[in-house]
Amino acid sequence: MERWQNRVAAVTGASSGIGAATVKDLLKANLIVVGLARRLERMKELKSQLPAEQQKRFHAVACDVSSQESVDKAFDWIIKELGGVDILINNAGIFVAGQ
Repeated sequence: MERWQNRVAAVTGASSGIGAATVKDLLKANLIVVGLARRLERMKELKSQLPAEQQKRFHAVACDVSSQESVDKAFDWIIKELGGVDILINNAGIFVAGQ
């Protein structure tokens, strides 16, 4: 994982469960992590529980993957503030009936 140190990883569904666990593991590996989820409050709570060094590398961004506008806005922020994404972990999904 050393080659990924200080790279930017975006994790969808980051507010709980597998997404939150993935965020923690990536931070332990010294990546910069953007947590994307609808529940911004839960990600802020997650951030407050992290060690200070990891808090500096974690960015919580509200994003509803069922909304193209929300996804575009989140990635525009990532590009502007962090220069882009090196790793994308798609942990959230949507279900559309009949498709």
